[in-house]
Amino acid sequence: MFRTRNYSILLLLFASFCVFSFVNATSHNQPAPPATPPAIHGFQPQKVGRGENLTILGTSLGEQVQFQPSQPTAPGQSPATARGTLAENDSTLMVKVPSSLIPGKYTLSVTTSAGTATSTDAVEVKSGELKEPVVYDDKHNEPITSLGDIIQNVFNYSFQVLGLIIFIMFVWAGFMWLMAGGNPGTIGKARSKMTSAILGGILLMSSYLILNTINPDLVNVQFKLPGISVEAPPPVGPAAVGDTQKAASELLNLIGAANFSTSGDCGPNFHALQNIRDMADGKFPAVCSYDCRSRQPVETRCPAGGPNGNITVNPAILEGLAKLWRDRSIRFRVTSLTTGAHSMTSAHYGGNAVDIVPADRAPIVWQEVRAALNSYGGKAICEAVVNGKTGDDQYCDLSRVNHIHWVR
Repeated sequence: MFRTRNYSILLLLFASFCVFSFVNATSHNQPAPPATPPAIHGFQPQKVGRGENLTILGTSLGEQVQFQPSQPTAPGQSPATARGTLAENDSTLMVKVPSSLIPGKYTLSVTTSAGTATSTDAVEVKSGELKEPVVYDDKHNEPITSLGDIIQNVFNYSFQVLGLIIFIMFVWAGFMWLMAGGNPGTIGKARSKMTSAILGGILLMSSYLILNTINPDLVNVQFKLPGISVEAPPPVGPAAVGDTQKAASELLNLIGAANFSTSGDCGPNFHALQNIRDMADGKFPAVCSYDCRSRQPVETRCPAGGPNGNITVNPAILEGLAKLWRDRSIRFRVTSLTTGAHSMTSAHYGGNAVDIVPADRAPIVWQEVRAALNSYGGKAICEAVVNGKTGDDQYCDLSRVNHIHWVR
């Protein structure tokens, strides 16, 4: 009996050590260092204030960023190092510009265990802070809608819960064994509980490893669950016409008539340029309907102010576009305000949406525009049709996207 108890105590201690090692390994597992040297493809914005966020794009990036003064250096300039936050599989690095930097131009270097990458361009650090910096953090700011993300989270939490269950089962079984007093029946039950706990852990880990080995897509399915539809705000009434007139006049003077579309797919004079001119003159804009191409007579296709005669464009949209052009120096063309053929329930017809096309054809610029508009309020998307449904193309792939749709 004494020998049996010693044996059970040693088995209990050994099992506890194994369980604690397993839990520690699964809950504190750190990603392996990148196997390939880092590379910097670009950064946004080109000008940034001290203490503001800077986004670096590349591959196999690390967290350490060095700011090296460009030649010729300004008086007092010296190198500085900052630690950033990695996202998107080490392809996006967000770092705060050190406030100790002297204003001037700096090249960026990212160092990992596999090597060092240096940017070909220089970032201009300003003494002042830019307003509302663009932060690319879609992965963390947006709710989980991917089935693969849900499955991965279930597995991650399951591993943590599993470690706790295994520990409890071993302690329980060890206590039963210790108190069995040499009773073969009780010892057998204790062994059975230990075996069940071990098999449960093996099955859960094996299921993930097998699926991931056969095809990683089985645990990372790119299937988007339908999002929640947000109703557009009620139409803007006559009380807001004065604000709209002022915002429309300022936007028209700022970006010029050439940057408003004159394409009228609902008939002549039913386009973005005429909308902005009417509002700048204190009039209600023409508001089309989804079947404007077929309705007769022509005068009823897009009546001023819509069916009730009191719809105009949300002033916040016009002010946001002016802010995008003036403060961020981003050039674009307005293709649709309240006219054009859209879906039956489109926010365009309530004066709460706009379509724009950035002049720069680089997807990274379109992503910056989308992020900037989102920071102003509402929802901006790189509109694309996927599987017959309209949605946001995360990467703004210009082979599928031809405009940015912004709803306020």
